[in-house]
Amino acid sequence: MSAPALNVYRGLLRSASAAFKGDATMLSAAQQEIRAKFEESRHVSDPAQRQQLLQEGSEAADFIRTSIVQAASNERGAFEMKIGEDHLGGLVEEVTPDMKLPKERKKK
Repeated sequence: MSAPALNVYRGLLRSASAAFKGDATMLSAAQQEIRAKFEESRHVSDPAQRQQLLQEGSEAADFIRTSIVQAASNERGAFEMKIGEDHLGGLVEEVTPDMKLPKERKKK
């Protein structure tokens, strides 16, 4: 993997780790998806296409870092979000009772 590709790959993994901190299921799924996309593009040899893919990867890392906020249920049964500095100015999609949310896995 070239140095620019490795930088984008690491940036995506860091963004996913921050966005899905504490959610092993989503973090694992994000890591697998990131890896799969890079594997798909491994044999791209056209410099313009490679540059386009790297640009898209950088934009995806920025999107993950600034646009994804996880909600967690609190002791009252309501959902809470911790919005950081990177998220200021963004729109928040309300979590409604009819939304299908991933089930939490029981820890062994």
